[in-house]
Amino acid sequence: MRPYPFCPIILAAAGSACLGGAAPAAAPEHVARAHEAVRIVLADARDLRGTVVTLGLRPTVSSIPLPGRSGGDPPVNLAAVGNGLVFYGRDGPYAMPGSLAGSARRLHRGLYFIPSATPGRVWVAIQDPRQPDLRLVRRVVEVTTTGTPVLSSGHRPPSRNIVAAVRAGLVVETDTDIAIWDPRTGRTVRTLPGSFPAAVHGNLVAWCAFRCPAMHVTDAATGSDRVISHVGRHPWEETYGGAISADGRYLALPIGIGGTQRVALVDLRLNRSRLIPGPRLAAVYPTLGWDPARDALYYATSGAGVARYRVGAGRAVPLPVHVAGGFTNLAVLG
Repeated sequence: MRPYPFCPIILAAAGSACLGGAAPAAAPEHVARAHEAVRIVLADARDLRGTVVTLGLRPTVSSIPLPGRSGGDPPVNLAAVGNGLVFYGRDGPYAMPGSLAGSARRLHRGLYFIPSATPGRVWVAIQDPRQPDLRLVRRVVEVTTTGTPVLSSGHRPPSRNIVAAVRAGLVVETDTDIAIWDPRTGRTVRTLPGSFPAAVHGNLVAWCAFRCPAMHVTDAATGSDRVISHVGRHPWEETYGGAISADGRYLALPIGIGGTQRVALVDLRLNRSRLIPGPRLAAVYPTLGWDPARDALYYATSGAGVARYRVGAGRAVPLPVHVAGGFTNLAVLG
């Protein structure tokens, strides 16, 4: 279990040229959609800058400064929140606009952050000042991406390991289970008999227990639970690195097959699982991210690249870019 549980951004641009004063022809609809602005940023565990892949007719890779960013192993290093980017800093989360231009601003002093279940907000873990060396969490504060406080809880969470947020509360790893903890009341509203929350969306929590005998998806509000079917005979594995699509229908999970990391796709509506053919997933930190406006999944590959899978396609395809690093998070801005 990590002492602190744990995103890339893609920019797209398209241009046209006219010869001899001729009016530019309208792009076919499928071409226009393919090159709409999509932004992706990768967080490297060693490089405190951000690697930006800009997609378009000619994809490019660049590096941007992330002033205030710090190393370490927080629950989340980098995330797309609202229309911008929030990243882990040495004294709290920092935010940048979606343009990635301009300076970063600290949202609130604290230990680390997690995206809120409410769009455009994050939760910040506030350190217990009585034992600073232990980095214990005394309380949490919810703030907007402009730094405006929304809710300041006076209650102590059941553990310092707050890993995610759902509408029913914060997802907290304890020594014995996963607690859904309501910061408004200070009460645990539900417990899940596991230790690895793989992904969240709305009130859904994908999780498994030690050694992952089964992958569950549970509604944190109602307690409704379902066991996700396996991909063939391949067992699921303990992970924090899953991702659920913006509409809540698809769950992407890393899965080990033959000594390599691959990507599995679960249709939560039909409870069907399958392996996505294509490039292998980066092994150390599986980094998966859904486009918030499209059924497209992006992930960092073991071959120092980025791959894209569109729901309904036969396979994931590598993008024509080279990115090197030990990436810990990938965030996608549409």
